[in-house]
Amino acid sequence: GDVMEAQPKAVGSSALLRLTLRLCLDAVRRGAGLNCAGKGKNAKNGPASFGTLLPVCTGMSMALVLSGLRDRARKLDEAAIEETSTDINIPERNIVLWSRIDQKSCYKAVLAAGLKCIVLPTKKHTETDEVSTDLGALEEALNKYRHSVLAVITTTSCFCPRVPDEVDRVAKTIQTWNESYRLVNESEMRGVGISHVVNHAYGLQCLATNKLLNRACTIGRVDAIVCSTDKNFLVPVGGALIISPNKSVIDSISKNYPGRASASPMVDLFITMLSMGLDGYKGILDERRRLIGLFKAKLENVAKSFGERL
Repeated sequence: GDVMEAQPKAVGSSALLRLTLRLCLDAVRRGAGLNCAGKGKNAKNGPASFGTLLPVCTGMSMALVLSGLRDRARKLDEAAIEETSTDINIPERNIVLWSRIDQKSCYKAVLAAGLKCIVLPTKKHTETDEVSTDLGALEEALNKYRHSVLAVITTTSCFCPRVPDEVDRVAKTIQTWNESYRLVNESEMRGVGISHVVNHAYGLQCLATNKLLNRACTIGRVDAIVCSTDKNFLVPVGGALIISPNKSVIDSISKNYPGRASASPMVDLFITMLSMGLDGYKGILDERRRLIGLFKAKLENVAKSFGERL
């Protein structure tokens, strides 16, 4: 029942899946610039420390991630209550706080996982017309729903005028809230707390958002990052890479996948990674960064012709 376990009847596919995962993790570490395991006694793990591959699209992968986090939360909360011998009820954790983007997949993923989605408003930056995270609304929702909240979902790849969520500040807010709540109520200090999931669907291509994730994992809480394989690795639609600083989160997600998985998306990804190689992948990312200046200049000209601005 574990998507990453070796399958006795499909030894070749099992080996290919593990090799493909290793190639992907290497690419996002040395190519996209995401950190892996931290060094030193107090160092925190980076976003690409652990990972798993799922043979479904980004939206369905998000639903599986939330389901895995719910199962993990229930077990850890039960263990904490038993360990402290308290009579409090186990939190149901059936609410997901979602920083709004005008795209349906993530919202439908929350519903598909059997959870309730609370849409958080965003705010407009008057200087730039950009729309981004409303940290005040997040804090208000955390205080209102408290330990009924399973997770907060933020997004790094959006359509204008929406810009990436302030993932680092959200991560710090969640960590601070969890710690503050535990200090007030010592009996729940070992509970799982509220998780943080990042929808990083297109984000591996962008150095700025990858740096944002590195910082978020350093200063706050990040549990899982969902990345699309087709949007980041030039393969057909139908696969996702889930990465995390926490091995137990990845294990919970992998074990939550029902039955066996199709090898087709992983075969496409394996072939593509071998054909590109690390130099080829880094070359594509470098070309993208080189062309962004030209793209911006051309788009500014088009915007001016319609009375708009960037």
